Amino acid sequence: MVKGKPEAFCKVCQVHLRAHLTDLVTHAATRKHKGNASKFQRSTQPTLHNYGCTSVTDQAKIADMKLAVFIASHTSIQSIDHLGEILKELGKGSALQNIRIHRTKCSKIISAVVAPAFLTELVKDIGNSKYSCIVDECTDNSVSKFMGVAVSYFSLKKKRMITDFLGLVQVTECSGKTLALAFKEYLSKIQLPLSNLRAIGTDGASNMCGTNESFYTNLKKDVPDLEVYKCVCHSIDKCAEYAFSCMPSVITDILKESYNWFAYSAKRWDEYKQFYQTMNPGKTPKKLMSLSKTRWLVWLPVSDLILEQWYELRGFFEMKGTQRDGEKALAISKLYQDSSNMLYLLFLKKTLIGVNKVNKAFESTEADVTKLYSDLRSEVLALCARILKPNCMVQLSRPGMLRSDEARYLKEALSKPENLLPADRLPLGDAFAKAAQSEKVPIDKLNSVRHKCGEYIFTLCKYLLDKLPRNLDAVSKLRYLTPRMVLAKSARPTFQQLPTELAGSRDLDVLEDQWHKLGNHALSDVCPDVIDMSAEEAEKIDAAVFWAGVLDMKDAVGDPMYKDLALFALEVLTVPVSNAVVERVFSVLGCIKTRRRNKLQLEMLESLIRLRIHLKVDGLCCKQFKHSEDMINRFTSKMYLALNEGEFDPARPSASRSCSFRENSFDAAEAEDDPDEPDSDDLGAVPAEEQEEDFRIVSMIDATRFDETLLDTF
Repeated sequence: MVKGKPEAFCKVCQVHLRAHLTDLVTHAATRKHKGNASKFQRSTQPTLHNYGCTSVTDQAKIADMKLAVFIASHTSIQSIDHLGEILKELGKGSALQNIRIHRTKCSKIISAVVAPAFLTELVKDIGNSKYSCIVDECTDNSVSKFMGVAVSYFSLKKKRMITDFLGLVQVTECSGKTLALAFKEYLSKIQLPLSNLRAIGTDGASNMCGTNESFYTNLKKDVPDLEVYKCVCHSIDKCAEYAFSCMPSVITDILKESYNWFAYSAKRWDEYKQFYQTMNPGKTPKKLMSLSKTRWLVWLPVSDLILEQWYELRGFFEMKGTQRDGEKALAISKLYQDSSNMLYLLFLKKTLIGVNKVNKAFESTEADVTKLYSDLRSEVLALCARILKPNCMVQLSRPGMLRSDEARYLKEALSKPENLLPADRLPLGDAFAKAAQSEKVPIDKLNSVRHKCGEYIFTLCKYLLDKLPRNLDAVSKLRYLTPRMVLAKSARPTFQQLPTELAGSRDLDVLEDQWHKLGNHALSDVCPDVIDMSAEEAEKIDAAVFWAGVLDMKDAVGDPMYKDLALFALEVLTVPVSNAVVERVFSVLGCIKTRRRNKLQLEMLESLIRLRIHLKVDGLCCKQFKHSEDMINRFTSKMYLALNEGEFDPARPSASRSCSFRENSFDAAEAEDDPDEPDSDDLGAVPAEEQEEDFRIVSMIDATRFDETLLDTF
């Protein structure tokens, strides 16, 4: 403003102009302005490139990300220091010669670029859909306690059920209130609505799903419709533990001592190998397995290996018992000479085969949840039929899932001694009967074995019925959501038979109307690919795939025909039947955070787990890794600033750090170091000469602090 009037000013000519477009254009065309403007030689002005600063292209970022994902998937971060230099040396004359990545940059790509992008992608994919969470806690080898969280939901984008790693939360105690508070804070942090939480899966511990101040009851205050599902795998395993208490202690001795004899001596195993090959020319014995103190169903493969080599082991220990200092071998030999022990193992094999099969089915993330509980029902009924008289099983012969009224009936039947089969009529298996005859087991000892086996079956059935899910009635209705039942022309389930108690706030009238209309369609209307399938293949169509097809069905104007019903069915099918997926998370954690790498911090540990599991869920490896636009946008110099409070930043070296050696805590990148190797920290894309100059400047700035630290150290 000049004298209250708006004016323009030309910096080149140093004159005031009227602030009108016509005047500005006219002045720009004058000889005076052009002459003055030509004096500025912009072409000779140095650029940032002249000072060693170069822009990083997207292709270079993608190459760095692929290397970082490879490192996160297969090896320790320290390896990139050597791998990057090797690729640079071998790639002279190609794009590889410009690779500049070491463990600092690699660490930040993993923890501040790829892993956060994967989490953001997962949360966006869940969106406003209902989801279930599987939760468990563990303590690692550095005595840090974590709560692992996995999420199960139906992906509208990928058209399939997804069970993926959600996060790792560090906790100090595992009370239900503390875990619930940490869980809610984490969901709020990643912006996942707690109100959309459909159900939680736990291992059955009282702090997780008890009736008083548990993790479940604290969450239910915020989510009234929340359901809880105990892990069936943990329940079955616990039942096997209770049942094993009925077996004689010598069964544990023979399994444990046989393994211990060979476990720590290569000489003993070689002697047994020669003995075995003498009896079985051209064959090699299988290694024996150790028992597990927590996984009782592992006893099946352990006993199988003993049974396969029973006569060879019996002969070997008998031979070793006659030699000098063979007291222990003689004691083991006596266990093998008692044929009743073999009968016990044969009985356990027959009994646990079916139980183990059901347990593995529940551990799978690909199993059809509508069929899992039918398999569990079949196994429970098969076990009860081995201990109850036939007249007690007549009314339970119809197929389907085990309902709560059937469970109560079986419990009542087991409680009455007159309903139990006598020991001599128990079906213990054909192998059991043949072995008893061939080994000529005395009748009194045989009756004792039969009685113990009967106690085992009785105890196993009793605890299996007690450990069934508390919401058994709702779960039993899942079978009505299979394609065969939904589109049945006769004996089609009514709407009232569906698990509507799990519908939450959905309009039941809308669901019922869509249910009746859906029954008029054929399977080919829902899944067009079924036309090219055989009848047997069509019968095996997964329920989630079927309902995803129902969700895609459109009417004449292009609107979804059965959106509400399909979303309801897909939400119900996400129920967490086991927490095996969280156990796998802890297995990955154990593989990553080893004794050598026990100082990995939470951010890096969670990022490494996320990369490995997310790629596994998508069926990819590091070779098929595909970057996203979000990752490219995150890949800037700001990723080096993404540090937690008090975390050591290897990209900013200082002299004071060099005096502290390894007494202070440090971040994941430093945790990868070998104590015997010198540091080779990478300062991003800065040349080595500039790194040295920067280090000298920082050293001079921190000289006073360096001297104080040095005095304190000594």
